[in-house]
Amino acid sequence: MNTRKTDVVTAAELRAVVLAEVEVEEDVIRAAEVEHRAALADLDREATEIRAAHDRAAALARAEYAAIPPLPELPDGQPHREALHELMRARDALGPRRTEALATALPAIVRAWDAARAPLDDQAREIAGEAAALAEEFATWHRLLRDARKAAEQPTSTRGRIRNGPSERMRPRPTSGDVLAAAAGVDLCGAGPTDADVRVQLVTGRLDDGSGRVVVGG
Repeated sequence: MNTRKTDVVTAAELRAVVLAEVEVEEDVIRAAEVEHRAALADLDREATEIRAAHDRAAALARAEYAAIPPLPELPDGQPHREALHELMRARDALGPRRTEALATALPAIVRAWDAARAPLDDQAREIAGEAAALAEEFATWHRLLRDARKAAEQPTSTRGRIRNGPSERMRPRPTSGDVLAAAAGVDLCGAGPTDADVRVQLVTGRLDDGSGRVVVGG
């Protein structure tokens, strides 16, 4: 189901237009950051190799009682670190620019929303109708399960009446608003958990949880 008019802009499309310059700048910053971090990683690997080679040379010199060679100059990553610091400042400056762009575009955004609302409202009403029909189907199952559970909780010649049984722990009758809960996996006709079903004994009228233990005196 798609009732969107082709000449109506979406919120995502309009956001992309409003923030285009800011997003381009952020992409540039992100790419530069990746480049400098990669360069730092290369320099770090190079420095590690230099130190390892120096350690081997120093160990050999000690073994031969020779002078230990000085540690060679390590690659300097400071320029890249300074560049990263500037990139962080530039990214922080994008926040106010993004805020200003959105505030300036508010009138245009309101006009676009007014144009987009009608088809969206039509679609919402169509979905609401489908949800109402689906909720009614859920309700028929809810009613059947409640009645069957309630019947199973009635006293017989061999057992007492169930108190706080599954029929009493069910959710309220499903409505249109519950359809989304069902889509998320909620059992609209399920019975909530309880420690134990409590029965009222036929003879004594005492409450018993099935273990022989008196819950409430008769």
